Amino acid sequence: MNAPTCQTCGKPLPAEAPGGICPSCLLQNTFQDASATPPAAPELELQQLSAAFPQLVIEEMIGQGGMGKVYRAQQPHLNRTVALKVLSAERAGDPEWLERFSREARALARLSHPHIVQVYDFGEKPQPYLLMEHVEGVNLRQAMQQGGLTAREALTIVPKLCDALHYAHEHDVLHRDIKPENILIDTEGRVKLVDFGLAKLRDEGVLPFSLTQSGTKLGTLAYMAPEQVEKPGDVDHRADIYSLGVVLYEMLTGELPLGRFPTPSEASGVDARLDGVVMRTLEKHREKRFQTAQEIKTHLEAAEKGPMPNKQLASVPVRWVIAGLAALLSLGLGFAWSVQKKSSKAKAAEVSVLTPAEKLKAATQKKYADAKPIRDKCSAWIASATKADSKAGQEKVLQEIREALQSKDEANVRAACWALSGLHQIDFDHAPFRPLLRGLLESESPDVRQAAIDALTSCGLEESDRARLDKLATLCTDEELSSLMFAYKELFKSDFTGANGAPALKLMERGMEAAQRDGGSMYGIDSRRVLGAIWGSKVSPEIEARLVEWSHLHEDANGDIYVGNSSLGYNTFYHALSVVQNKSRGAVKRLVQLAYHPDTTNVAGRCFWGMNGTVPDPEDQAYLAGEVIKLLGLRSDGYLWKGGLNILRGYATKDHITALQELAKRETLSSENKEALQQILLRLQRPS
Repeated sequence: MNAPTCQTCGKPLPAEAPGGICPSCLLQNTFQDASATPPAAPELELQQLSAAFPQLVIEEMIGQGGMGKVYRAQQPHLNRTVALKVLSAERAGDPEWLERFSREARALARLSHPHIVQVYDFGEKPQPYLLMEHVEGVNLRQAMQQGGLTAREALTIVPKLCDALHYAHEHDVLHRDIKPENILIDTEGRVKLVDFGLAKLRDEGVLPFSLTQSGTKLGTLAYMAPEQVEKPGDVDHRADIYSLGVVLYEMLTGELPLGRFPTPSEASGVDARLDGVVMRTLEKHREKRFQTAQEIKTHLEAAEKGPMPNKQLASVPVRWVIAGLAALLSLGLGFAWSVQKKSSKAKAAEVSVLTPAEKLKAATQKKYADAKPIRDKCSAWIASATKADSKAGQEKVLQEIREALQSKDEANVRAACWALSGLHQIDFDHAPFRPLLRGLLESESPDVRQAAIDALTSCGLEESDRARLDKLATLCTDEELSSLMFAYKELFKSDFTGANGAPALKLMERGMEAAQRDGGSMYGIDSRRVLGAIWGSKVSPEIEARLVEWSHLHEDANGDIYVGNSSLGYNTFYHALSVVQNKSRGAVKRLVQLAYHPDTTNVAGRCFWGMNGTVPDPEDQAYLAGEVIKLLGLRSDGYLWKGGLNILRGYATKDHITALQELAKRETLSSENKEALQQILLRLQRPS
């Protein structure tokens, strides 16, 4: 069989070519446009550098930044091209900058991965330098600016970044500066993660200086996880996961997820199956995100293989659509004329045959399109506030937002509310905004009320707000339900037990009824948003009973729930039942049933993951451990075993010793799982 070749240039396609597309041809214009990006280094500068590094032939400067400059060079005795990164003279005398430079070298020295740039050497004389692998290509920012990327190309790049990040995290290296500028694509389509200058080495503690001291550009804030901005010393690998989510969102939509942002399919029409993955990486609370980069890759692959939503044209690359239109136009002007001359009666007939789901989608997309000026204004305020180089500059923006909240212009008011909801990147006094937002809760406009609820939740609710929320709960529209649920969550500190449970349950019941009416469509009342407030919360027995009931919605003939964003049963399980913090026997039994689901990644494995540490009653814990042993005796899925072993470590008792011993005798058991079971048995067999 002949190797596949590129239809444009005829060359063999490399193994890592994005979706069969020749990367060299795909990015040819990008390379040409980007080739002149860094200004040429003065000849004297190159001569001085050549004298300082006589073992290298310095060819040209290929990049520069706040830390120093990067040069392409030849290493004659090894016959290879290298990149020489040199710390600038003014930075070299600063211990903090020198430590950052050294830390980048130590981080890269730990890592040997095909999608992470390789370091060859590091030294401090004659001046601090890093000798690294040279990547001939462009960064992701340049690729996006010079013609953009299709969703297909984005989904070829991101799994490689997931592999690189997962590897780095397993070696105790956190990148902390994931952004398009630090992702390179070479002429063969290979993806490389670069610039570990802000890396955190978990076994070396935190950096002895702050982000602003290190000179990080404020523009990078758009890619930072909320906790990275608010508590830089309390950052773990999940901050990288958030940053990767921002990059993925930007690749798919061409926009940054600032303030109140839509799903990727709403923003640009990409495949709606990607929404759940992308939005989960962008969760404000890191406990809600994917916990490993490998999980992102797994879920992206599962999303691609999942059922295609009806009429989903958006997953087809834009270039294919253009090619298709060109082919139609080539049939002749008669075709174009026949389309152009359609009567208004025919157009009306076309509209009338839209299904309810299509009408709902069209109405939602129109509402989103109409709100673009509001989003733009909101994004401009957020950008101005985060990029302001002084408190006075920030205060000027905040004053504009305060004035807008008091405006008679509804669009201005909503933009100001959205901006307040998105300004988690800077510290400011929220107190002056609360009275204004409380006044807006009395508005006759549902859109204004919803925006005000979200903003007040971000600014911090107080106990006196309970009565206001209760009043709104009796008169709100369906569109306000999810905002009210998250407001209650904030006010109740994620405790929906006792008297806190009743108002939340009424909103949830109303939301699920509306979601069923809309057929589970993401363009209607989205059950994920209504139920999302339950994530990580304690719930009343009444709420838990309803969650168990709703988890049976959209089951197939075998009693298995359908997996997908439009499946109400799956959404109930995934966003609520599996992650409540005080599961009773009823919830445990239902989750054990779901653990037999054929989809290990999205359902079965998650059942075990969500029950670890969330079953308070010792008898329920013992029951769960026994059921886990039975299930592990029947299945060999790695993800399922990982979650099951964690449960057994926490919940197994001496009464389970015999069953565990039998489980350990399974012939197909991996050595790793067998060793884990032996460790559990040793703990249980120790004298009390």
